[in-house]
Parts: sequence; C-alpha cells; structure tokens
Amino acid sequence: MATTRRRRSGGLAAVLVVVSGLAGCADPTRGSAVPAGDLSGRAGAVSSTRVVAAGLDSVRPCALLSGAAVRELGAGPGREERVGKRRSCQWVVDRPNMTESHAIAVELFPELGIKDIVAQGEVTTTRVGGHDAAESIRRGEAGCVVSLAVTTTSRVDVAVAGGDPVALCPVARRAAVLVEPGLP
Repeated sequence: MATTRRRRSGGLAAVLVVVSGLAGCADPTRGSAVPAGDLSGRAGAVSSTRVVAAGLDSVRPCALLSGAAVRELGAGPGREERVGKRRSCQWVVDRPNMTESHAIAVELFPELGIKDIVAQGEVTTTRVGGHDAAESIRRGEAGCVVSLAVTTTSRVDVAVAGGDPVALCPVARRAAVLVEPGLP
C-alpha cells in the first residue's frame, strides 16, 4: 500500500515538473486573452513593471493558500520552488484512486501578463475577485490554468494537473478564488 502511494505521488510530482516547465513556454498556438479592462485605472494597481516585480517578490507562493484553503482543497503540504525569476508552490491531492488524484501549482510571473498566455485552444477571460483573469487548457500535461492578472505585464497562474484538464477546471477555479485575496 505504501509503495503504491509513493508511486502515485511520484507520478504527480512528474506532472508538477511538467506544469512548472510548460507554463511559460512559447508555442505556435497562442491564446488570445486580453484583460477585460485597464488594470492601471483600478485602485491600488501598479503600472510600473519594475514596481510590480518588486511587489510579486514580496509574495510567497505557498502563503497564497492558507491552511484552511489547503484542507478545503484536500491537498498535502506545499513545496516552494524557484526557477529563474519564476517562483511557485506545489501541492498534491492524493486520492485512493489515481484518476482522482491531482496536483495544484501556484506560479508567479513578474514579467508575463495574461496577454502572454500560451494555450491549447481558446483562452476565456473572466474576473476573479478584484482581478482580471483568464482560463485556459495548457499544452501537454499542464492541465487547466486560471491566470490572475496583477497588472497587464504580470500574473499569477493557478494550475491543476493530473487527469482530464477540462474536468479539473472547477478545482482550478476554486483554488484561484482562494489565492486571489492574497495578491497585490
């Protein structure tokens, strides 16, 4: 039993590596997301990319989901990673049935806005709390991603991977709602 659990978690860890690696990659199939409005006119919005990067630098990705939020999503402890300028936190939701298990990743992109999303198919724009957002299915194993605009040139992605990406979109939406209040 413990061997099976480790094997499942290892498989999800591999999915998380793919999620982290693909989120910012270029691909000829680009989404067409455009923020619903000009974020610079919103109270508290920051218009300078340099200032935004500093604002996201003060955000700890694992702190964007509270302990109660992690429990609500059924996830284990978060693991923070840094790859270049991109920082992320990853949680595993380990279910008895592998097809119900999935991974959640929160990734900070201080220099990429929702206009820079690379998706497989359509990118749907929406709002999550006080932030413009975009939902997309990402190429390969990346899964369903809800991207939250911090400004027009920075974003935070909430990605859920591990099974049918379309079926995981409700989890990505819920996780994005839980992450959004902690964003600048």
